[in-house]
Amino acid sequence: LSSDVCSSDLSTSRFTPTVAGYYQINSVLTSNAAIAMVTAIYKNASQVSRGWFSNPASVGGVSVSGLVYCNGSTDYIEIYTYNASGSTTTDGTGNTWVDGFLARAA
Repeated sequence: LSSDVCSSDLSTSRFTPTVAGYYQINSVLTSNAAIAMVTAIYKNASQVSRGWFSNPASVGGVSVSGLVYCNGSTDYIEIYTYNASGSTTTDGTGNTWVDGFLARAA
């Protein structure tokens, strides 16, 4: 994400666009264990898009994407993942990422 259209606050894990417009947000989270998990995009603490993965027989991951309007001043984006299986897991594949871009200015 370009610093001329956003700021990222690592202390809060928030992406805050500084240019009003529509942002394409994408995320993939992977697991080293066979679990069920949900990953979601949140705007201002409200869910706007969700992905689900459930496969008790193999390692896998979940992807989620969405086109999200942000006002360029107070709106912020966060990604949350919920491990629905109760198993302890870590990202064992190195394929966990989040990206986004300004698709269209307002």
